[in-house]
Amino acid sequence: MQGLKFDASKPASYLLAHDVVISDHNPAQDIQFYRARLREWWNGAGTLPALQLDNADYFGVIKILEFGAQKYAERNWEAGIAYHRVFRAASDHYAARGGLDKETGLPHRHHFLCCYMFLAAYTARGMHSFDDRPSVERMFTRDQVAALMRGSIAGLVFPGFDDVVPVSKATTKELELRASIEAAAAVTEEA
Repeated sequence: MQGLKFDASKPASYLLAHDVVISDHNPAQDIQFYRARLREWWNGAGTLPALQLDNADYFGVIKILEFGAQKYAERNWEAGIAYHRVFRAASDHYAARGGLDKETGLPHRHHFLCCYMFLAAYTARGMHSFDDRPSVERMFTRDQVAALMRGSIAGLVFPGFDDVVPVSKATTKELELRASIEAAAAVTEEA
């Protein structure tokens, strides 16, 4: 095609999910941050923030997508993949992040970031039909937490909670922790 004589050697950045990827020369987060967010999200807590990638990671993820485009089809991942399959792949690549993938010859680190991008894009785009994460039940309702806190304030000791210090003897840090637990219980119950 005329006019595209220099495009062949350029990275295929159009393959990225630009709604969840930010190219940043000095990203605020590292790969451990994204692994922690992924684990929280998998267990039903939190969301997946957009990826802030430095140039090496940005172009590394593009290389992964280019390999996938040749093996399957361009942007085929956007049709959806079961969350558990992508999460498993992300976990495996994270565990091997210091080495190279045998099939692609590309860094496991970039494979992990690519998997993260897939899941972030699926959730940001509302592709919930592929969400097969195990459900995580809350251990206590807001009312149960409130009852435990009231009992603690009154100096009562509950089975399994004998390490909870009554409020009258609590330190400032323990009181702040209790307040944060109550606030979290209120937010969880509202959701």
